[in-house]
Amino acid sequence: CIITEGPFDMLTGWTYGVPTIATLGTISDYQIEQINKSCLDIIYTMFDNDEAGKRFTEKLKRRIAKRIIVETIEIPKGFKDLNDLDYNTFEKLYNNAIKN
Repeated sequence: CIITEGPFDMLTGWTYGVPTIATLGTISDYQIEQINKSCLDIIYTMFDNDEAGKRFTEKLKRRIAKRIIVETIEIPKGFKDLNDLDYNTFEKLYNNAIKN
């Protein structure tokens, strides 16, 4: 499962065939609770390629249950977010992340 900041990023993730959820810019206690109650054992963050996105990733990692692994898929320079990625670029990034 990938977690993104915005709904358009989420829709792009689903279009590319990967279950994706959006935080809608901030993550609520309820959203954290639902993730922690889920059967997920690993999640991938794909937040915006900026300082706020990096801070958001660290905040999320601190609040997610220890049993859930949180990995980051870095958005390459020149792209703002998942929605900016074409399918081939996304596929390479995603496949590389899940191999590790």
